[in-house]
Amino acid sequence: RQAFGESPPPVVGVAIMTDSDNTGEKATAWYGDLILQAPAESPKKKGP
Repeated sequence: RQAFGESPPPVVGVAIMTDSDNTGEKATAWYGDLILQAPAESPKKKGP
């Protein structure tokens, strides 16, 4: 919310990329298992 000034829109995609545009070289990458999950709920604040 801080970045958007309101609730952010839903995530509709995730991109995992390896980039070598600037170097003009070849790149090889291996990605492990990816797990996407909702963040844990924040503890409720106590106080006035």
